[in-house]
Amino acid sequence: MEKWSYTKFGGGSGGGCGGHTYQLSCWIMVTGDICDGVANGNNRWHKTRSSKPVFDENGVRNGWKKILVLYKAPKKVGGKPERENWAMHQYHLGVKEDETNGEFLVCKVFYQSPSKKNGKS
Repeated sequence: MEKWSYTKFGGGSGGGCGGHTYQLSCWIMVTGDICDGVANGNNRWHKTRSSKPVFDENGVRNGWKKILVLYKAPKKVGGKPERENWAMHQYHLGVKEDETNGEFLVCKVFYQSPSKKNGKS
């Protein structure tokens, strides 16, 4: 299995493009709310909020879902990272909220069209 770059999903063309992948959690080194390593360069996936439990049809918790957004590395040293329109939903099985090293994850990566509300187009 090879590490992937976010540009492989949708080719950066926008319009709701996306894809699915799976990976081992050792490829994502979790440091606080920052997940490092899966994008190229110093780009980072940032966890947006607390993990949400995932339940089966009987109400039994089977795993967890994290929502992350991609931040592009700053162009200047000490600059602020720039938020991209790429999002990732990351899922893992188990009772613990945080995944363990070597555990398989399922990820859905997709491009979110910029909203006109925030001034982007």
